[in-house]
Amino acid sequence: MSTLPPERVLALRFEDVQERPREVLDRMVRFIAPSLADAARLDAAAALPRPKASKFAALPPETQRALNAACAPGLAALGDPA
Repeated sequence: MSTLPPERVLALRFEDVQERPREVLDRMVRFIAPSLADAARLDAAAALPRPKASKFAALPPETQRALNAACAPGLAALGDPA
C-alpha cells in the first residue's frame, strides 16, 4: 500500500466501525464516491453494527501482556499506533 498515493488509501478499523458507525461509514462512502452520500441510508446502515463489550479488561494482567506482545508485530505491520 505504500506505493499508492494517500488519496487512494482509506484505513478503517473494525473497532472504529463498532464504536462510531455513522462517522466511519460516512468517511467510507465519501471516499468511494461523495455523490453516494445519503443521510437516511447512512443512518440505516449505522444502526446495523452491534458493539460487544470487550472481554480483554477482565483477563488477568499477565494474559493481557502476553496478548499485547503476541499481537504487536502484526499491528505494527498494519501501521496501528497502539
